[in-house]
Amino acid sequence: LATVTATTVDRGYVLPMNTITATPNGVQFSQGAAGSVTNSAVNGNQSTVAGVSAVGVILVGAGAVTVTDNTFDSNDIGLYATATPDAFVVSGNTLTFSDAPGVGGVTGIAVGDPLGSTTLASNVIDGLAGTAMLLFSSADRAFALSGNRFVDVASGLEVSGAVTTGPVVSMNGDRFNGVTGNYI
Repeated sequence: LATVTATTVDRGYVLPMNTITATPNGVQFSQGAAGSVTNSAVNGNQSTVAGVSAVGVILVGAGAVTVTDNTFDSNDIGLYATATPDAFVVSGNTLTFSDAPGVGGVTGIAVGDPLGSTTLASNVIDGLAGTAMLLFSSADRAFALSGNRFVDVASGLEVSGAVTTGPVVSMNGDRFNGVTGNYI
């Protein structure tokens, strides 16, 4: 069980553009690791490898993990999670993008192919030149959104799935302000 609380994870520098250096990620949970990231700051994870994105908090096949009340600034992707267990919660986080992204794609929160339901509540994504929130699933998985704010972003919410199945998204009180592209 890993608990990251009141911690600053700040890359602090961006490497020169190259195709060799590994892409930096801030905090990673994988292979069943469980825990939480709470009241922390995760900043400056930017890729220097063309076509690859760096991530602030990455969960790949993790156990039960909560990501709550954190600040993220200038990561290529703030939070990326795939194959998370049922009842995965991401809430109260603020994601800003004050620096230009690295050479990879840029996304606020991306959650895909969860093993059960996912709750995304009271997150603020501000100043993003890419997709604020990306939800994807090849099965009928529930995503409950409430009270999220999408502010001055290029694209608000993107949802994708398979041809006949995919995410089941409910929204309650989410707000879109200053979106220059698609809202949903």
